[in-house]
Amino acid sequence: MIDTFFSRPFRGNLSKALVLLLALVWGIPFFSCNQDPIFYEISFEVKPLEPRIEGTPTTLVQCKDSFYVGSRFSETLYEYSDARWKTLPEQPGGPIIDIAATDDPGTLYALTGNPGTLTLRKKDMVTDSTWETIRNHADYPVLQSLYADATLLFLGAQKKIGDNTYAILYYDSENNTLQIVKEGTKLLTGAAFLGSTHYLATSGDGIIKVTDPASPDDAPADTAPNNIIGLVRVNSRIVAVSSDGYMLYSDSGAFTPVSTGYHFTGALALWKKDEVQLLLLGIHGTGSSTTHGYREILLQNGELDLGTMGLRTPGNEDPSSVSNRDIYNSTLGKHPVISMIQAPDTTLFAATAKNGVWSYRQRDGEWQWNAEE
Repeated sequence: MIDTFFSRPFRGNLSKALVLLLALVWGIPFFSCNQDPIFYEISFEVKPLEPRIEGTPTTLVQCKDSFYVGSRFSETLYEYSDARWKTLPEQPGGPIIDIAATDDPGTLYALTGNPGTLTLRKKDMVTDSTWETIRNHADYPVLQSLYADATLLFLGAQKKIGDNTYAILYYDSENNTLQIVKEGTKLLTGAAFLGSTHYLATSGDGIIKVTDPASPDDAPADTAPNNIIGLVRVNSRIVAVSSDGYMLYSDSGAFTPVSTGYHFTGALALWKKDEVQLLLLGIHGTGSSTTHGYREILLQNGELDLGTMGLRTPGNEDPSSVSNRDIYNSTLGKHPVISMIQAPDTTLFAATAKNGVWSYRQRDGEWQWNAEE
């Protein structure tokens, strides 16, 4: 029986075959122990879904009770209502570069076209009007970016392509025109409103504070550090992030920088469940790093706790926006997040750098980050 068990090369050398067999049997536990970390990580792998909203998404924005997003350079915008994403019945026309929205009266804006010849279009979502084209500014016709702070729409623009000097414009809805806020700036990278002040982020001139956008001289800048890539209102403060790893918070009119050691994407969002509130900050690794996703800061009664502003990995400690750190690390943690937003039904959405729109939902009986189908 032994002779028939082993293959032909082992005949006549049965002792070697037995040694090999025992070595294999004894080696199995040893091999398994060495591979435990790998098997442990594999156990948290989630089957990736095909995203309905593919590629690099636009900014995720809210307009009244609905949410909107599109894929950059596609011609389709999506609306999230009734707990699902649906194609917007009327599209703005042309490739979509980015979108923004204001609350009063509830207007959705879209930058469309090809870089260098972009067009600003708007749609009143309350009256469901048709998309309307807004004439570009005569002196700064090359539109580059747009951001809204709930009350006003702001744009970064140039005189001509290749000119490294920008102007910040705002949309004057009463006259249906674009007006200059400040000339000679760097690119506009964000906007937020607090009290009576508009805070405008730039990629080289810090944070510009404007009380009256129609008065260009009323625009002092806080310039340390000056390469701001995103900002958001957190209750009674403005929080911003810079490209060189600083988080800044407004304090008595000025901004206090805090070095974090992270590389931010500019994505900032508020998350709430029951009485727990978090500030979410998109991050990306450098070089060959696969550490991406976002980090969390626990808020106290909706405010920053200046004594404990540590950035936490989702799921690493309670409370958190996710229930399992390892599942987070094996899913969204592998992708840079460029925009985030939480819907009224508490669903949290994330726009990834190149893998479409994701959400945190219960799928197959398990809470997980995955692409929105």
